[in-house]
Amino acid sequence: MDSFSENWSGLTESDRADRARKAWELYRGEHTDGVTVPDENRVADLITDLLHLAETDGHPGGASEAAAWALLNYAEELPAGSGGSEADAVPVGGALYCAQVCGVHTRDLAADGAEGWLTVAIGGDRRVVAEQLRKPMQLNGIYYSDLHFLVQDLVEGKVVTSDVGFSFRVIEHAS
Repeated sequence: MDSFSENWSGLTESDRADRARKAWELYRGEHTDGVTVPDENRVADLITDLLHLAETDGHPGGASEAAAWALLNYAEELPAGSGGSEADAVPVGGALYCAQVCGVHTRDLAADGAEGWLTVAIGGDRRVVAEQLRKPMQLNGIYYSDLHFLVQDLVEGKVVTSDVGFSFRVIEHAS
């Protein structure tokens, strides 16, 4: 057994792809809205629609949490040294960064001494991940004029806290 996925679930990468292929075929057959999407972007279109589904159906954390977990799960399930698509999911050097938010409500909900940080984005470039916190920061008490400098602070590993009690950080994911 080469991969985390196979060890954990008993399914190989091919098995998991076959399982998803059923949903893909149904989606592709129903996707007749007259919009021509290039073949290389059609799976991305399905993923985008699934993220909208996560948001509108009220899944915990919404679309951003679903996307973050999906990327993280995919990266962890790849066989070690598989090359190919692994290079896309896990950057050279293997570092993954998490953009996280912690507010008063998440601190109160945290159990067993956890700090209550919610991951809202995951990626291989610290700056790109930090940029994903612009909107949450702006919605939670950070002035637009301060965003550029505060994103730089996040890139440097600092924690940024708004006047209304929300904290933001970018950390290296411990995988």
